[in-house]
Amino acid sequence: MKGFYNGKTNIFKTYKNIEECINAYFGKETLNGNNQYQCDICQCKVDAERYTEMDVLPPILNIQLMRFVYEFTNGNYTKKKLKHAVQIPKTISARDYLLHSADSDEIYELVAVLYHKGVSVDSGHYIANVCDYNTNVWWKCDDSTVTKIDQDELLKVSSDGDTKSSNSKVSSSSGIG
Repeated sequence: MKGFYNGKTNIFKTYKNIEECINAYFGKETLNGNNQYQCDICQCKVDAERYTEMDVLPPILNIQLMRFVYEFTNGNYTKKKLKHAVQIPKTISARDYLLHSADSDEIYELVAVLYHKGVSVDSGHYIANVCDYNTNVWWKCDDSTVTKIDQDELLKVSSDGDTKSSNSKVSSSSGIG
């Protein structure tokens, strides 16, 4: 889809907010030692840097947090759900976190949060909180039940793993376009 950016980032127990997740996603990784890059041109392993960057800001930004890790126990890999809270701000500055060379400081506003409720990666239930663009009213959509929620309730965090920010897909939009 043109003009749409979907960034998936793995998060770990040390990341407590979206800003830390974004910084990690766009951070540079040095490939050296046993982790060197295989160059297609010279057919040799070489030191390199790997990173992701944006050339242009999209009008809609979708951030998906991969809220699990693989653990190796008893000879098998299993997925483990990360249950700590990740704070989600109402706005994200494009210049501060996405495109440092932006001509102006575009602000992305939070418009939706999709989160998972459940004790494991393999079971549970998804719920969406969405903002009505015309009225700026937030709604909690849980299957066939739709209820109005307060903006403070939207961003409430806890550490039990069943929070608005526990396994989130955050969509934001700005005045870019």
